[in-house]
Amino acid sequence: MNDFSSPRVPPHSIEAEQSVIGSLLLDNASYLTIAGLLSDHDFYRYDHQLIFRAMKDMATDNKPLDVLTVSEWMKGRFINPQNPYDQRTFFDEIGGLAYLGDLAKDTPSSANVLAYANIVRNYSLKRALIQHCTQSIEQAFAKGSDEETLNCLFETAASGLFNLEQKKEAASKGFIALKQAVETQLQFLSSLKDNDGSTLLGAASGLDALDQQLSGFEDGKVYVIAGRPTMGKTTLGLNLVEGIASSTQGMIAVFSIEMTTGQAVEKMMASQGLVNFSRLRNPWELSDSDWDAVHHGVKKLRGMDIFFDDDSCLSPADIRVRCRRLMRERGKPLAGILIDYVQLMQGSAKQYVNREAEVSAISGEIRALAKDFECPILLLSQLNRSVENRPNKRPVMSDLRESGALEQDAACVLFIYRDDVYYPDSKEKGKAELIITKHRGGQTGTIYCDFIGKHQRFAQQSPKKNKGD
Repeated sequence: MNDFSSPRVPPHSIEAEQSVIGSLLLDNASYLTIAGLLSDHDFYRYDHQLIFRAMKDMATDNKPLDVLTVSEWMKGRFINPQNPYDQRTFFDEIGGLAYLGDLAKDTPSSANVLAYANIVRNYSLKRALIQHCTQSIEQAFAKGSDEETLNCLFETAASGLFNLEQKKEAASKGFIALKQAVETQLQFLSSLKDNDGSTLLGAASGLDALDQQLSGFEDGKVYVIAGRPTMGKTTLGLNLVEGIASSTQGMIAVFSIEMTTGQAVEKMMASQGLVNFSRLRNPWELSDSDWDAVHHGVKKLRGMDIFFDDDSCLSPADIRVRCRRLMRERGKPLAGILIDYVQLMQGSAKQYVNREAEVSAISGEIRALAKDFECPILLLSQLNRSVENRPNKRPVMSDLRESGALEQDAACVLFIYRDDVYYPDSKEKGKAELIITKHRGGQTGTIYCDFIGKHQRFAQQSPKKNKGD
């Protein structure tokens, strides 16, 4: 039986750490083999951390590595350079020149440096796992028992575990040879050679003209859907994920930060059942035929694998953890993610210079999410009020609120414009323009739709009116 009452030494291998350093002293080319795999913090012993940090800095400056050059470099580096009273150098902390000589002499073979480095890294990950779990245990003992605190504890624990898993997986990633990448791309292109344009590269949304213009919603890409309030951002986003869920039979995650799950589902019931939305919100006004339509819509919605999270305080890190958990629980990948909307999110870090910097960080993390989860992300966004002050109120790229990073990180930027929002007597009443101002690798242009407000639905308009650049 294990005795958990006595303190235990964290897992490590002094011999593996010594062999990594010794290999670098014997063969400078060994550094290229392990570059990016290890940091000085992966070493358990403090003196080994200092030696590896010195060797890493020297290798970066293309300086030769041997017992003499490393020792001389370390003699000129102070442990606390900001403290004039602390004159200790790296060299003082490692036991002198003799220890470096012993490391080189006792290394079995520099040819095995990668194996040694993997041992060091694996022990480092185990120590990090122990530290994270210990912190989680301490927090669980210290904090309260209310639901919010419990959820926070679970999220913090899960987020930390995910970050460790990402660190572990990152070590296995590397370059892909051009010849391999070419073969993969050639196979992909060959599969489309008989495509007459009707086969989409991504998932279909049900708005045919939009799907053709974008060639569907492609995996790994971020689609920014932006507009002023009341333009129908949430409605369009929900319409699109309904279509993607139906066409792919895949799983969709909806992060409804602005409204509750119930409010979003009411919109979907109106859209799928073609029920008057105002009466649906006042069910005592529904007729028998309305109820038939409601049940028809509900039947269609039951066939969609869509999951809602309406937490009002979310960061990209939270979304990553919750998506991973959803995929693990359901045993399947995501076919798409909808986030409503980006300005209501908070950054994953604790502090930012300003809100624009925070939104920029959020945008970059969301782009990484799309790539990592290999699915399209529909990211809803508000626009600046400056739109209201122009005679032509159709949005332009500079209207994206708080951050130009949204434009840079998105594969597609789509603006919603409805003339009758500004001009109630407009001849374009009930019409909507989906203005594609950015489409990486594809056409921009305007897609014209009918906006059926009572059914919370964007519907296809005659193809002859749609045009591209």
